[in-house]
Amino acid sequence: MRASELMRTKFLTVSVDDKVTVALGRLASGVHHSAIVVDSRDRYVGLLDKEGCLRSRGDLGNMKVRHVLRKTSRLEESTDIVRVAQLLQAADSHILPVLDKYKRVAGIVGARDVIVALVEKLRGMRVSDLATKYPIVLSEDDSVAKAIELIKRKKVSRIPVIDDKRKLVGVVTRFDLLTRYMVRPSDSKEGAKGSFAALPNRSPSKSSTISVSDIMVKSVETVAPGTMLNAAARKMADANISDLIVVENDLPVAILTTKDILGRLAK
Repeated sequence: MRASELMRTKFLTVSVDDKVTVALGRLASGVHHSAIVVDSRDRYVGLLDKEGCLRSRGDLGNMKVRHVLRKTSRLEESTDIVRVAQLLQAADSHILPVLDKYKRVAGIVGARDVIVALVEKLRGMRVSDLATKYPIVLSEDDSVAKAIELIKRKKVSRIPVIDDKRKLVGVVTRFDLLTRYMVRPSDSKEGAKGSFAALPNRSPSKSSTISVSDIMVKSVETVAPGTMLNAAARKMADANISDLIVVENDLPVAILTTKDILGRLAK
């Protein structure tokens, strides 16, 4: 199977000269996790995603997309699916562009597309065979500042939140921190619909007093360690999520990520 058979032709496109806050608003208002960035000639330049913006040290309110986009590998329409899996597994992104001969984006291939196509290769394996054990966790009373520091330092996309009995009560994600804390919806009459206005560049001192329980998501997709891996992979693809918290007796014991699954499929 080739990239041309896997690729999706519906994707979000933004210009290198768009404001980051406007582009983020378009991402937040739809089903897309990343946007294809193009120049004035519609040629591919890079990807814009929420994680890249979160890592930025600049004032998002005054920045253009060109300053926060990330460079990625590029696929040809003839790229083999196993090679696609390898490139996605190595990439810091969940999608890669498929370029035509004019260096324009013909479509995108995502980790979800590869997993669905190759899911039968996972038959016979269980979640516990691939999941990363002993995940980093946060307490309900931990501060937002601690959550931001951990997510940046450990380079993870989400952290389980536990109560005083160490039972799972929620999850904090990079996107939560970006949209609920680091930026806020714009109320400017001149702002584009769905745009965002950045909060101060540096986290305000009150971040040390706001608890993660105020921003965490309480509805968490979970899976048991003994679940068949192909079933868990389908669950991730159907829900369009990149991670599953692995729980046993309501305690988070591991995390299964698309990177884990792609690493297996890339062999």
